[in-house]
Amino acid sequence: MKIRMKQFFLLACLLFLSVGQAAAQDVTSAAQALSRVRAAVGYERLRSQENGVVAQGTARFHGMDSKFTFMFTPDGRFRSEIDGPLGRTSGFNGATTWEVDSSGMPRTLELQDMEAEQFYAWIHSARWLAENGPFAVSLDAAKTDDKQVALKLALKGGLLEATLFVDRATWLPKSVKRLSFGGEEVIELSDYKEVLGFRFPHRLARSSRGVRSFFEIHSLVAVPATAAARKPFEPVTTKPADARWNKALPARVEVRRTESGHMLVHPLVNGKDVGWFILDTGAAAMVIDPKVADRLGMPALGETAAVGAFGMQKMRYRQGETFTLGRLTMTGTRYLEANLGFISDSLGLPIGGICGRDLFARAVVEIDIAAESVAIYEPASYRLEGATWRELFFSGRLPGVRARFEGDREGLFVLDTGSYMTLSIHAPTVERFKLLAGRETSESNSAGVGGSRTSRRGKLAWFELAGLKFDNLEVDFAGSGEGAFADNYTAGNIGVGILQAFRIIFDYPNKRIAFAKR
Repeated sequence: MKIRMKQFFLLACLLFLSVGQAAAQDVTSAAQALSRVRAAVGYERLRSQENGVVAQGTARFHGMDSKFTFMFTPDGRFRSEIDGPLGRTSGFNGATTWEVDSSGMPRTLELQDMEAEQFYAWIHSARWLAENGPFAVSLDAAKTDDKQVALKLALKGGLLEATLFVDRATWLPKSVKRLSFGGEEVIELSDYKEVLGFRFPHRLARSSRGVRSFFEIHSLVAVPATAAARKPFEPVTTKPADARWNKALPARVEVRRTESGHMLVHPLVNGKDVGWFILDTGAAAMVIDPKVADRLGMPALGETAAVGAFGMQKMRYRQGETFTLGRLTMTGTRYLEANLGFISDSLGLPIGGICGRDLFARAVVEIDIAAESVAIYEPASYRLEGATWRELFFSGRLPGVRARFEGDREGLFVLDTGSYMTLSIHAPTVERFKLLAGRETSESNSAGVGGSRTSRRGKLAWFELAGLKFDNLEVDFAGSGEGAFADNYTAGNIGVGILQAFRIIFDYPNKRIAFAKR
């Protein structure tokens, strides 16, 4: 009896293994999987909608209830509108990817911002299924089992990679995961309904570090030819009327330079003096300390997962009324809330906030760190003297320029007036070029938004920015982990140790920058 039971157990195990192996082997290539998914979705019917399809519904976006409209065509064009307190609009017309942020400011997307925007839209619209589509698709055998098929997606000509999971029971996509330098992001697709002859997910959820956004579609209709003729996918270029200029005031503003090299300015927030603000090109948004926001009675709204230097941190927004710095007054300014007490303690000064992207996006800002000088100008009337314009790039909403370094290498580097360092080389670049091999280094520990990180500090033979060469430069080589220093779209982060060698003119509105050597 014992022998028979043992034999039965072994037979059951073998049967289980054979079933699992058969399930894994019934799809042996990405082409087979794509064929099954296309049939389940009804992709041929979807592809026949040449004028496009428009989906409308509701969303829970950044923790706020909103309305949602998503229009797309089979060839990859799209327009996504989130109408709510923290809403935004984005699109792709076949050539240009663009957005209008929650403040109403338009911009063309590039690098990681462009790739992420395309990724979201092309997953939801099933563009990834197209033959000769934007993604290279391969089978991920290690993650494929008897319940799901895993497909690796790699954006052609880009850096974005993700894994898409298909439910074997329905052969419909159920989730997508991608790992960015901010951490893992998960997209869930569900509630498939057949409309217009194809099956489309009517529920979508995005989650990253505890922040979830939900989208629910209530209607899905074909776009009529008359609507398509209005070219709905073209970029929006109209700027918000939220900046006022008082030319009777001087362009130069009150400045204080700290021992670390940070430039502090003294704005009025809602007409009140709330202390010093760090002038930080490395900040993708305006930031305010919660104690300051509470004192001013600023309403709290929504939430987001913000990427800091060393990781991602969940933050909420605070709604301001006015922000005045020199000649410029911005209205309806929105801030991310972050406790800046540790910065106030380290500097021995009351730090009320950080001047980030929203300020720079509305002005031409001249910064001369060595001379302790900052001037704010209206973009329409600014005239450059003593320097030449260069192209300014943006990745993760932060400004970057091309620079050269040891080994005659070239890369895109973020310009960060909020960093006290000379130069930080991002972890992917350190790994790609094996920059630690044979180099004498010591351990370095840094702390900031998102936590802390251990890196290696050592000498770089040379670094060249805007024609000025820095020899035998002490820099930080970032280690593995999350946060901005794990960014693989930019090679590194340039701090005030280098930037103080120039008078720098930031012209975000016209996507250009000038370096005047001192």
